[in-house]
Amino acid sequence: MYIRTSVRLGTISFLTLLFIIISPVSLYAQYYKCIGEDGVHIYTNTGCPIDADNQRFVMPESENQKSADPPVSDSKAGGDSEYPYNGYENGGLVGLQILTEGYRLSPKERSQIERGINFILGYYKQVFNYNEDVPVRIRIFGKKGHFMSYQEELSPVVSEVGFYSPMYNEAVVNGDRDKNEVIATIYHEANHSILTQKAPELPLWINEGLAEYFERIIPEDESVTVGHQDSRYYKLRQDLKSRKLPGLSSYLGSWDSAWKRGGQAQDAARSVAWSLVHYLMSTQEGQDTVIRLLREKNETPSVSSSEIIDKYYPGGLAALERNWLTYIKQSPTLHVYEPFN
Repeated sequence: MYIRTSVRLGTISFLTLLFIIISPVSLYAQYYKCIGEDGVHIYTNTGCPIDADNQRFVMPESENQKSADPPVSDSKAGGDSEYPYNGYENGGLVGLQILTEGYRLSPKERSQIERGINFILGYYKQVFNYNEDVPVRIRIFGKKGHFMSYQEELSPVVSEVGFYSPMYNEAVVNGDRDKNEVIATIYHEANHSILTQKAPELPLWINEGLAEYFERIIPEDESVTVGHQDSRYYKLRQDLKSRKLPGLSSYLGSWDSAWKRGGQAQDAARSVAWSLVHYLMSTQEGQDTVIRLLREKNETPSVSSSEIIDKYYPGGLAALERNWLTYIKQSPTLHVYEPFN
């Protein structure tokens, strides 16, 4: 059973954030893959260093640019016709580029993606007080094999669901999965795209925690609900009962090493990051602490997360840990963001 919690987020109505304009960027810029003597690959659009092998690398053409496929009726989508979507079309978030490689989006799904990313953009615009536009580009592959090949060429990350490429400022998603999970991954990687552009000095744990949190966005008619990561939640409860959860001070200090170990250690670290953000976003003092953390870590990376939490969260890190553990024991909650009058 879920408890729906109405949450006010800062001082802005998110239903006013319907027309954020994003400046488009070049879709198919020419890049070079430079291979140095040490075997390290570097990608650049200005040419390779003299002592590196020079291999021209052009982004693959989007399939929806190659041909104009006819609409295909999809009874599972409630009768909606599905079209390959080119984000350069007018309408919705101008400049939000959604490129499809053997993948189809219905108008309903396109609208859902736009509204979710709009919500995320609105949150970070409020947090960081920036006025300029932030480009967001999504590339969805319909076949897992094509996604994995593209990932191998562009990213050291190995993921079967999605990754963010800073080189192309592109969120890349494996669409060969359940539609809802595909959209969740789009939100997750879009979060990384926005934060990488606007706040590149953030610690990875808060970046990942927010991505895990916002990936469960459910846009509704007059509000936005943020859903729950059930599998992470119940695993955390099990770890709490068996006393396997780390103390927050230890966790924040060892995040990087847990992340580098990969596998179960990385997934456990990600679960704690999600649950911390989910708890903090459930209260006004928690939201205020997240905002302070994002701003101060971005401006002064040398200040630790623990120091900022001690400074701004009532009772400091010790109180946050107590409240967080209590929160894990309670029934799961859905956060409903209501508009302001």
